[in-house]
Amino acid sequence: MERRSVRARIPGCLAAYVPGNAAVPFPDGTGKLIPAHTGLSLQLHYTTTGRALLDRPQLALWFHAAKPARELKIVGVHSTDFVIPPGAADHPAQATWTPPADILIHGFMPHMHVRGSRMEYVARLPDGGLQRLLSVPRFRFPWQRQYRLAEPVSVPAGTTIVCSGAFDNSSRNEANPDPDKEVRWGDQSWDEMFIGYLMYVDR
Repeated sequence: MERRSVRARIPGCLAAYVPGNAAVPFPDGTGKLIPAHTGLSLQLHYTTTGRALLDRPQLALWFHAAKPARELKIVGVHSTDFVIPPGAADHPAQATWTPPADILIHGFMPHMHVRGSRMEYVARLPDGGLQRLLSVPRFRFPWQRQYRLAEPVSVPAGTTIVCSGAFDNSSRNEANPDPDKEVRWGDQSWDEMFIGYLMYVDR
C-alpha cells in the first residue's frame, strides 16, 4: 500500500477561493504584511467550454489602520507523488509538516478535487501524544470550507502536523469523471490534489 509523504510549504499566499468557500476575515489582531512595491499575482484556473465566455474576477483587500499584533501565516501541507489506481475506492494519501517554532493554529482548509473523499489533521506531539485537530470524513469538492477554530490551538515546537486522507476513484463516486483512469497530481479538476492548508501565527 502506497503511503509516501512529502513535507512542503506554499509561501506567500494571501487568500484563495474554491467552490463552496466564502470570504473569511483574518482572525482578530492578525494580518499579512505586504511591503511597498510588492507585485501581487492572481492565479485563475479555467477550463474550456467550447464557446466564448466573459469573466470579471475581483479582488478586495482590507487594510489595518495600525500594524496588527501578529502576522497570519498560511502553510499548504501537501503531497504530489500519489498515484491513484483505476477503480480504487479508498486510496490513501498523507503529508506532514513540522512547524519551526511554537505556533497557534487558527484554522484549516482541506483541498482535493472530485475524487477526494476524506481528510484529517493530527498533531503528533513531542511527547509522543496525538491530538486530532480536524476531521472531514465526507469531503465534497463543491463545498470546500475554511474551518475557523473558536479558540486557537497551541502547538509546541517539535510537533509534526500529519494530514491524511483518501481518494475514491471508483464508479460509486458519482462525481468521478473516469473510474478507469490512473490519476496523479494536476491543476484540472479531473486530476487530483492533496493539500491541507493551515492558518497559524507564531506564539
